[in-house]
Amino acid sequence: MDLFEAFALVEGSIVSIVGATGNTRLSYGLAREGAAHGLSVVLTSSAGLPMERDEGPRTVEATATDVCERLGDELATGEVVIATPGSDREHHWERYPESTIDDIARQVRPGLLVIKSDGTRGRALKAPALHEPPIPASATHVIVCAGLAVLGKHFTGENVHRIEYARELASCHEGDVVTADVVVELLTHDRGGRKNVPPNARLSAHLDGPTTPEHERLGSYIAERLVYLGFHRGVVAITEPWCDVRAVVR
Repeated sequence: MDLFEAFALVEGSIVSIVGATGNTRLSYGLAREGAAHGLSVVLTSSAGLPMERDEGPRTVEATATDVCERLGDELATGEVVIATPGSDREHHWERYPESTIDDIARQVRPGLLVIKSDGTRGRALKAPALHEPPIPASATHVIVCAGLAVLGKHFTGENVHRIEYARELASCHEGDVVTADVVVELLTHDRGGRKNVPPNARLSAHLDGPTTPEHERLGSYIAERLVYLGFHRGVVAITEPWCDVRAVVR
């Protein structure tokens, strides 16, 4: 089973990826897996998309006004196209506003649309700021990411992005040890992992990077709790250097 199957995606899925570490690798990984399933795939971002170190997918650079027309001429079965307004000096593909991505979903209708909708500066956990995450209204699936390597570490800004917001959501204090229940609490909070999820979108979790059998056990426990609390799927997987699914809870 690959990640495309683990998250129960189908032709026409519009996937917004948010949360913490692993969201960039998951965005590229899901796009490539969608192409391997024979779909035309558009990969884009409402929050900025880091470029891959090696040569990545074909890119269409276009303004918000022109992108739908340009993409209509570029889509091909079994291929990934990155849609972007351009690049910046930090080697990121720039973002489109959510309304433009909704236009792509409605007018271009690729076999799979993958949107990176968040950033974390490499932290394993995150609480969104007031303006985050920019999830397009057209999203049919939202996947929130968390890194299992944070378990047993301290609840500090070194491990948690937007720690000033995370402190308000979790029932622990800065400096406390991060437990599996803390991860569940952040991911299920209305101002945490559930924030800005469209009403009809399926919300799933990607629990990334188990490095020990204990991480895998705790990852499965977190996934089970999330599904019990209303998530569509909980997936424990490694996305670097390859996409290796370890557990799926549904």
